[in-house]
Amino acid sequence: MMARKYRLTTLGCKVNQYESQELRGVLSSLAWQPARQGEPADIAIVNTCAVTGSASRKNRQAIRRLSDGGKTPVIVVGCGASADAAQLERISGVEAVLGHDTDIRTAVAELLKARFGQPQAEPQLPQPPASGTADNASSTRIIPLTLPVVKAENALTSQIRAFDGHQRAFLKVQDGCDAFCSYCIIPRLRPALKSKPVEVAVQEAEALVRHGHKEIIITGIFLGAYGRDT
Repeated sequence: MMARKYRLTTLGCKVNQYESQELRGVLSSLAWQPARQGEPADIAIVNTCAVTGSASRKNRQAIRRLSDGGKTPVIVVGCGASADAAQLERISGVEAVLGHDTDIRTAVAELLKARFGQPQAEPQLPQPPASGTADNASSTRIIPLTLPVVKAENALTSQIRAFDGHQRAFLKVQDGCDAFCSYCIIPRLRPALKSKPVEVAVQEAEALVRHGHKEIIITGIFLGAYGRDT
């Protein structure tokens, strides 16, 4: 049986780029493969942005282009999905619109199973490496710093091991914003402040270096709120 093919388009910020890499890990675990240029895809996924009116317009253009008049089913995720769900659902070919009020990785896996059937093996979402394993070994010299403690209920724990197609890797350590600047919609779309514990971020950075990435860009929605509850 030939592997199913997907096409993933990412619009917007470095956090979206990181979250698309998380989705690639989910799709890989389901035995899906990325479609090459010019190759038809069984499904398309658009990771959307909503920071400006121009970004919202580009979301709709990308969805219409990838759906090809409704011929290819499209799953829409990201900030645009949270901001403009009703409008995006009306575009021909849109299968589902998943905003930040859901676990997007799990929801995508369930949608694909429901539409295309059960994969040969149960999907395994990417998990952090177990402590004490060889994958955890490191000769990194840790410089002592006074850093915030991340409470378990506010912790980001998902990790990626590679940033495919890029020499530089983005590493997401924070999500959410509570600044409510008058010009910005993001606090309405990502209101929950979450941070990645330092030890988890270091572990993820080590895995990215082992994969060959020589530069890592720390990213988040509001990095100034790292480790802060409110």
